[in-house]
Amino acid sequence: MNVFFELADCAVKDFDGKYFALYNTHDAKVMMAPERYLMLYSERVWAEEEDGVSYLKNRFTGSKDSPMDMKEFFWIKLRSKTI
Repeated sequence: MNVFFELADCAVKDFDGKYFALYNTHDAKVMMAPERYLMLYSERVWAEEEDGVSYLKNRFTGSKDSPMDMKEFFWIKLRSKTI
């Protein structure tokens, strides 16, 4: 699983970027430090698996109710810094 983070604007200066990617991980790893801080400060978090992309977190509409904009996800994926 690959996880992509979109940080809140107020946290960008602390992390030196807005978009981050964590590749080849498991659910438990996302909740460990320092990745845990990325999860806490993120507005949205995507999980990319072999069978598709889903939200792990979406502060705006909830992770289950949000339609997935694949074009937007693709651009975020390209902008993400690997951690």
